[in-house]
Amino acid sequence: MGLLILTTVAGAGAAATVPTNQALDQAANDPTASLIAVQIQNIYSGNYYNLHDESGNMVLLRPVVPFTTGALSHIARATIPYATLSPSGKTGLGDSVLFDLIVFNQSSSTIHSRTSGPSARPR
Repeated sequence: MGLLILTTVAGAGAAATVPTNQALDQAANDPTASLIAVQIQNIYSGNYYNLHDESGNMVLLRPVVPFTTGALSHIARATIPYATLSPSGKTGLGDSVLFDLIVFNQSSSTIHSRTSGPSARPR
């Protein structure tokens, strides 16, 4: 069984804001950075278990768009799959996923964690 994954990451939009203390190359690899990006991923499966001479291919489109609602900063990511080849012969759009991350602009030294229920504390 073979699996080939090809990933391409493209660009940062002019409207995107990069924190001044973070370089663009670091921000491009930071999932919480407010950069506009589009990722295109091709997933090929050369064969399937118990299916003779069958293969499949799916293309994933993953746009990332930062936006604000009032005082809250968001990073929205959609995953849109498109099957281009399948053992059943069916092609087309699959189930899409929308992920919205709310980013709180606080330094790590001021983030507090609260838990409920029993917890163990080291002595």
